[in-house]
Amino acid sequence: MSEHVLYLKAEFKTDKHAVNALARLHELQRELETAYYFWEHNRYLEGFFDRKKNKFIHNVEERKEFWRLFTKQFPLATQYLGKLISGDCNAGLQGEFDIGTDDESVDQVKNFLYYSANVGECTDWTSLKTWIKTLPGCLAVGTADENNVDIFSTIQLEKV
Repeated sequence: MSEHVLYLKAEFKTDKHAVNALARLHELQRELETAYYFWEHNRYLEGFFDRKKNKFIHNVEERKEFWRLFTKQFPLATQYLGKLISGDCNAGLQGEFDIGTDDESVDQVKNFLYYSANVGECTDWTSLKTWIKTLPGCLAVGTADENNVDIFSTIQLEKV
């Protein structure tokens, strides 16, 4: 799977709000890592592909069981996934758990949080951006994808 770099910038009311947001982000990273392995081992509960009928057969009861177990074990990840909870527990979660790890580039400067991570190609951080908006003191948040950024437009030229 190919990877790309995603960037996130968030503004908070105070420095303390940004420090607390950084701590919550680290908590979320750790929980999503464990939740990812749970998903990988249980995503088959969504159903199976029937080759004779040439279509995917959804298993509604097994999906309910997946989400019952998931929400019980991963409260922060449940909050993060938001509207995705109770939906497709297989392909519907592709890329949702990849927000990087504790060793990714994260910086808190005054009341701002700057974050970048090398993530899988299916990841877009819509869920992360939505989750950060719910953190206390969040004023604004935005994301960018290295594939959609013109780095040359950000370079400040020095006159000779």
